[in-house]
Amino acid sequence: TGVCLGLPALYYVWAQRFVADILRYHWASTPSLGSDLTANPMLSMGWSERIPGALSLVWFYTRQVFWPDLSYCHIPASMPTATSLATILGIVVLVVMLLVLAYALYRHHWLSLALTLALGQLLLVTGLWRTPTMYASNLLVFPFTMAAAMGLASAIARSGRLTVRGRAVVAVSCAAALFLMAPAVLRVNTRWFSTPRLMASDANRQWGNPAVMYNYGSALIQAGRYDHAIDLLNEALDQRPLSIEIRRKLAMAYHQRGNFIPAQRHYQEIVYLSPHDLYAHKELAAMAIAQHDIDTARQHIMEAKAAHPIDPDVMCYESLLDILVGDKEQARLRLQSLLTLYPDHVRGRYEYKKLVGTDPSDSVGR
Repeated sequence: TGVCLGLPALYYVWAQRFVADILRYHWASTPSLGSDLTANPMLSMGWSERIPGALSLVWFYTRQVFWPDLSYCHIPASMPTATSLATILGIVVLVVMLLVLAYALYRHHWLSLALTLALGQLLLVTGLWRTPTMYASNLLVFPFTMAAAMGLASAIARSGRLTVRGRAVVAVSCAAALFLMAPAVLRVNTRWFSTPRLMASDANRQWGNPAVMYNYGSALIQAGRYDHAIDLLNEALDQRPLSIEIRRKLAMAYHQRGNFIPAQRHYQEIVYLSPHDLYAHKELAAMAIAQHDIDTARQHIMEAKAAHPIDPDVMCYESLLDILVGDKEQARLRLQSLLTLYPDHVRGRYEYKKLVGTDPSDSVGR
């Protein structure tokens, strides 16, 4: 009982560090990028909306163990409510788990450890304790799978006291399950091996979900299929017109395709929705410098510096603005400061060599 009571606290501390150190690699949801579509939707909800969503996740993770949905994106187009089937089933599963845990503790049965592991994980992933940055991730299914495997191991151990025929039935069933799982895993792995293929599969299964269309559009941009990506992202934007995340990808797609006017318009919309968005101000400053629009470039550089005073790109754009107004000495000093702080900044090194005529390593110490 003591171990069961202490295990959730110990697991929670470990899991929080795991989330902070590892999972942020998988979710590019830093505040400066404004992940309003692909981050956990419960982060912006009040308790009355979060509780049904959290209880529906109890059912989601239970189902993932026994009949998994192998999509990449599990963020729904609309969040479950108190009357949703997933929420009701989640309540039933949670009550049953708590009752079985109480009985297992009363009987001093070792399966109380498995139930504690699963319930402790539920505290982390549902947001009932603290809302995590991700929503319904497959990466977090393992503790539930482990608990289910421990329960299955207990059932198999009990069957060992049956007749020879009973033990044979259990052995044949386990072998058949393994043989069926092997080709299924291989088939799923081929889909997850390719990002465009995985996102296309998600789109086929959840067409109309803006988060899914955003992921698919992002994958198409990486593959260089800009026209299809723009169509998808515009469709997602129709459903989420205030999404900075969608507008950022649309601007990127237009920019890379060479359509600078719509790209500039979307960056301006981002600045309107989020006046201190660093990335949008940087891109607008770069476009203004390319168009020799000194006043507009200076304005966006000032806004970007207010958000991040020593951002390397902002420092580089500031030196380009000095060159544009004819102050090459000031530009050289700015580039030296940039390369002192960020010696591997590629654009800064290129502009310094172009301005001075020598490699920056000759005059800038590392």
